[in-house]
Amino acid sequence: MFAPDVGETAAGLAGKFPGSTLAPTLAPRLSGGGKDLYIRQEKFHDQFVADLSVSEAKLMATAQRPVEEAALSEAQTEAAWK
Repeated sequence: MFAPDVGETAAGLAGKFPGSTLAPTLAPRLSGGGKDLYIRQEKFHDQFVADLSVSEAKLMATAQRPVEEAALSEAQTEAAWK
């Protein structure tokens, strides 16, 4: 979960600090001119649910819904957490 401040993006926060591993796990699905992103199934367990069993992670990886790239790239105009 991300909580960007005004002007920040979720994608920017994901790559802001050394050691971030999200970007290399994302893969695009094209849809209507935009890009839907999902976590590569083979990387899902370690990236997203390392505390669950491999079999649970496989099920979740298969059922995951993609996120529109624009949702991660759009700068916040308000910080909801303030």
